[in-house]
Amino acid sequence: ATAFSNLWSSSEAGVGALSLLNAGTEKYNGVLNEMQNSTGAAAKAYKAMTDTAVHAQDDMTNAANNLKIAIGDSLLDTAAPNGIPYFK
Repeated sequence: ATAFSNLWSSSEAGVGALSLLNAGTEKYNGVLNEMQNSTGAAAKAYKAMTDTAVHAQDDMTNAANNLKIAIGDSLLDTAAPNGIPYFK
C-alpha cells in the first residue's frame, strides 16, 4: 500500500486511487481511460469561453486599468520620491 501511495502527488489522490482500485481493476482502468480521453476538454472549454468579444473587451479594460496604475505609480515616484506623508 505504501508503494502505491507514493505514486500520487498527495495523500488525497492516493486515497481516491486506492478506493477506485478497491472497486475493482476494471472500474479503475475505466476511470483512467475516461481521464485520458478527456485530455484537452478543459482547454476546449476555456477557448470557447474566452473566444468572445466580451472577453476581449474585458481583457482590454483590464490592460488599460493596469496601465493607469503603472503610470500613476511612476508619476507618484517622480513627484514625491520619499512618498507622501499622508500615505505612510
